[in-house]
Amino acid sequence: MKLAILVASGTGVLLGGALLARGNPPPPAADWDYEYVTKVNVGEDRFGYIMVMGNFSSAHGCANTAFARTKNDLSDRVATMQLRVAATSFITKKPVHVWTNGCSTPAGYPIMTKIQVQQDVDFNPPH
Repeated sequence: MKLAILVASGTGVLLGGALLARGNPPPPAADWDYEYVTKVNVGEDRFGYIMVMGNFSSAHGCANTAFARTKNDLSDRVATMQLRVAATSFITKKPVHVWTNGCSTPAGYPIMTKIQVQQDVDFNPPH
């Protein structure tokens, strides 16, 4: 069971860390193949960040598609495992498939919900 917390403000709603303008639906989830991970970063905020060859999909309308941020900080085991998978792609230059949903605040990075390393895949870069 998933629990969503909504915090309303005068200008919008905070949903999963993404500020939405009033009356707008939440951003769609997106999943894309990328050539490989080019950077793995642990931020001072305790979140993990990855960069891929090219940028992440702009399907969410996020302000910054250079990085994707883990959904949870690195005290969460899933976030730690996501960075391990990303590091595997970084080291081997194997393609990755990344699922994102929403945008982080305040930086506006897509939020990574899943990642998988793939073998010899015809990838569909985002448009």
